[in-house]
Amino acid sequence: PRVSVAGRVTAARARVPNVLELGHRGDFSFFIPSLNVDAALGVTQGFSPFPTVGGVGSLDLIGSAGFVFLPGGSGWDDGSVFSIGIGTRLGILRESFVLPGISASLMYRRTGSATFGDRSLDSDDAFVDLGISNWSLRGAVGKRILGVSLTAGAGYDWYSSDVDWGFVNPSTAGPSVIEVSYDGFDQSRAMLFGNITYTFLVLHLVGE
Repeated sequence: PRVSVAGRVTAARARVPNVLELGHRGDFSFFIPSLNVDAALGVTQGFSPFPTVGGVGSLDLIGSAGFVFLPGGSGWDDGSVFSIGIGTRLGILRESFVLPGISASLMYRRTGSATFGDRSLDSDDAFVDLGISNWSLRGAVGKRILGVSLTAGAGYDWYSSDVDWGFVNPSTAGPSVIEVSYDGFDQSRAMLFGNITYTFLVLHLVGE
């Protein structure tokens, strides 16, 4: 459709090292759920160079907004973090009865600041405060077969974050606090991905 709006519930398993207690080994493992609203607006429908071949050069604007819920019992601040994203999707080939759909997309996302540990260092020996932004480039090929959608693709992500962290220095004659700020902490990664989607009328179950 030229205009679409969808709700999405996502859960991901995460693990972080336990930096909250001096001398403590191990890590925290937990699930991070999120609620999002995704939308797409068709700008151009592209053209059809041959019969049954369409959508070449179509262009969509895409956006996303939602909340990420952090588990307070695992060292994170209680509450939720707001996230927002905007981008564009280029259609290379529209899916048809015999052909798969092929597209490429570029999206910018930003997540609000979150704190792991006690920033005042009254109850923990360390804290990390960060907010993440990223550019995501994706290329995907997909095909629907008897109600099941199969997708495979490749992507590249550029992450950037302004990080504040602090810790209690036990090596001094009387514990002292050291705090550091780092602007523009950058990372990147390449990826391959695949997913399968099963549709019940308007409900989609997706594993990726």
